[in-house]
Amino acid sequence: MLIEPALLGVLENHFELDGDPGHEVVFVYSGRLDPPDTIPRQGGMFTDNDQPMPVEWRPVNDAHERIPLYPNGIGALVAEAAASTQRN
Repeated sequence: MLIEPALLGVLENHFELDGDPGHEVVFVYSGRLDPPDTIPRQGGMFTDNDQPMPVEWRPVNDAHERIPLYPNGIGALVAEAAASTQRN
């Protein structure tokens, strides 16, 4: 369960997948997991509304990662949230 959710922003993404156009609207939240070990540090599978999904933890500064984080702009939202947390 995500507790103390805070909306960081809403991003719109237009993309192509297997030759077909796609569109998504992504609501980006910060929060705390309860219990904290719901998703282990090494990542794993998470089930939400009976739908399994893979989860991978990434560092805030992930410029060295082989696969970029999508959609564009999400890294800036997360970096600002992390910086704000460190200032408080």
